[in-house]
Amino acid sequence: MSGGGFVSRFTYVLALVVVATGVLFAGIAYAGGGTSVDAYGGTQGRTQGAIHQASVGKAGGTLPFTGQNLGVVAGFGLVLVGTGIALRRRSKSES
Repeated sequence: MSGGGFVSRFTYVLALVVVATGVLFAGIAYAGGGTSVDAYGGTQGRTQGAIHQASVGKAGGTLPFTGQNLGVVAGFGLVLVGTGIALRRRSKSES
């Protein structure tokens, strides 16, 4: 933490929170283990198993629809990049 200013402390704390959150969720995801077919197997998992089998044997040229709107994701990415640039310019102008 050089400078000791609010922005550098905030950046340090924000980075620490992001890393801690990632470590927390990585452990939870690892503990889940297995695949969704394993989790939903048995008589209730017939549909999931059929989908899994169809996707394994399929060599199509299109990506499956995941329900995620690409425009929204790209918009959030642009907002994050813009925020980073603004913070960087502001921190350089203060020093």
